[in-house]
Amino acid sequence: MIRPHFEKDRELKRQQYQDSQHTSKASLALDEIIPAVVNGKVDTLYINRDEALYGTYDKEQQRVQLDIRKKVGNTSLTDLAAMNTFLQGGKVYFLPAAEMPAKNTVMNAVFRF
Repeated sequence: MIRPHFEKDRELKRQQYQDSQHTSKASLALDEIIPAVVNGKVDTLYINRDEALYGTYDKEQQRVQLDIRKKVGNTSLTDLAAMNTFLQGGKVYFLPAAEMPAKNTVMNAVFRF
């Protein structure tokens, strides 16, 4: 019964990304998205559910370091982004690669400001 409501909301948010993709209100760049997530600036986050990103984030330097795979000392950046976005009141969508707003990406974000 409530599925159409959630699908409509997801489509509205996807359109918001499409409308904002060539502005400073949206990004597909991980070095912009991760700091924005940590600082509470992400309204909507899309994560490619078929990809996993591992690495570290230096909050002081606001620098993302990607690793090829999970290893001691790094973390899942996709989990970090999803949890922080959700805990700060944003929407998180885990989508198949074909349904990502920007194709061939791991994350897309719409910023609050």
